[in-house]
Amino acid sequence: MAAPRIALVFEGTRGDSQPYCVAGRALQRAGFEVLLAGAKDSEPLAVELGLPIVCYTRAAIEVWNDPAVVATFTKNDVVGMGAAVGKIKGQDYPRGMRILAKALRDFKPDLILCGFPVLTDVMSIGNAYGFAYAVLGLGACVMSRHVGALGVLPTFPAWTGLNLVAWKLLLRVIYKGCTKTQVPVLE
Repeated sequence: MAAPRIALVFEGTRGDSQPYCVAGRALQRAGFEVLLAGAKDSEPLAVELGLPIVCYTRAAIEVWNDPAVVATFTKNDVVGMGAAVGKIKGQDYPRGMRILAKALRDFKPDLILCGFPVLTDVMSIGNAYGFAYAVLGLGACVMSRHVGALGVLPTFPAWTGLNLVAWKLLLRVIYKGCTKTQVPVLE
């Protein structure tokens, strides 16, 4: 009997891609045939882990180093950041979707697992070709001394250490709020 085939589709920076690469390796070790599909800068890690990868989006570092994106990021302009990133990704979208669709058609996965940012793309391809799909949210959010918390609070000079303090405070507030509303439902 042939091994079940699972495709992992994701996009984003290292915090987004690394968990999918590691999950792919674990699935491969468990006997699944795995195909990764992600950004160009995910390729070195996939190769290091011995996993096949289809690079269907440009490297995240290219997107985040674009002058328009950097300008909005340094102003903590979340709306502008989304627009600048969307403009860059929009330039590559048709080509990237063709690459992804062909790779999935050729691989013929039994299941596609994807991150939230690519869910609608995977739904479109899955529905068109009859592939089962599910969301597997594995992205990581890393606190930083250099970036305002979640990109929404002001960014302080890194030497002050206040960005990291703000991250911890904001995440504690979010966690406390979630604990009050969600934990009672689970009990």
